[in-house]
Amino acid sequence: MAAMAQMLVYAFLVGVLACIYPFPPFRTRGRAALFAVGSFIAIAVVAPKVELPPVARPQAAVSPPVAATAPTGWQATVEKGPGTATLKPPVKTYTPQQLTRMVRGGRYPPQGAAQAREETYDFVKCLVALRVIRNAISAEYPYTTVTDTDGIHVEKVWVNDAAMTLSCVASTRKLVITTAPYL
Repeated sequence: MAAMAQMLVYAFLVGVLACIYPFPPFRTRGRAALFAVGSFIAIAVVAPKVELPPVARPQAAVSPPVAATAPTGWQATVEKGPGTATLKPPVKTYTPQQLTRMVRGGRYPPQGAAQAREETYDFVKCLVALRVIRNAISAEYPYTTVTDTDGIHVEKVWVNDAAMTLSCVASTRKLVITTAPYL
């Protein structure tokens, strides 16, 4: 039932987007609306007949000595077998209001090790993507432009559970997203 509800929500969003922003196959809002109605009907007819297999989630047993030595709030997980475990610190989160006060006051939240992800992007398209992201979150979350030159643009954004650095580099044609969780 939850899968069907999720599919209906997706169909609704596709229909709304198709009505608001008609794209080439649906040049008129009427065709877009017909597409949306067709999506609803298809999902209502097909979704109940589709059964998804249950997802098996393996549960790793943590040895009692490791679990007992973990600090409060830390998570202990077995990685490669008995006797080996990893302790993960709790994820620290902040509200948008707390983050805004901290950043404006120059007291930035402490950050853990950063993880970077790269994607190939044209520099101009990358700048547009950064501006879309910034505009989407700027009403709630603090951000700052770190660097803005002809060849590189870097934005720093503080969200609930991590600080993110978004970089566009013209020479390498890369979008680099670096995420550092709060400690």
